Amino acid sequence: MDLHRSHPRSLARSPERYAESAAARTVEKDAYDSKQEAVAALRPRADKLIREIWDHIEFAHRADSTPNRRRKCREWGIIM
Repeated sequence: MDLHRSHPRSLARSPERYAESAAARTVEKDAYDSKQEAVAALRPRADKLIREIWDHIEFAHRADSTPNRRRKCREWGIIM
């Protein structure tokens, strides 16, 4: 059985095509890694902002009764 004829897209037929594909995947992976690093760099700033919003919402409802405060905070996604 001739492997070169059994599959029309055989990579064995085209080492150049394989090399191009591998190079493209490397470029895409490098771009993905770069984007992930950029997102990770934003994380401390985002965490700080989330904490400030959380504290503000809790403070705004500090005078409410405990059940009302929990209900109002839950509306903002804050679980006490």
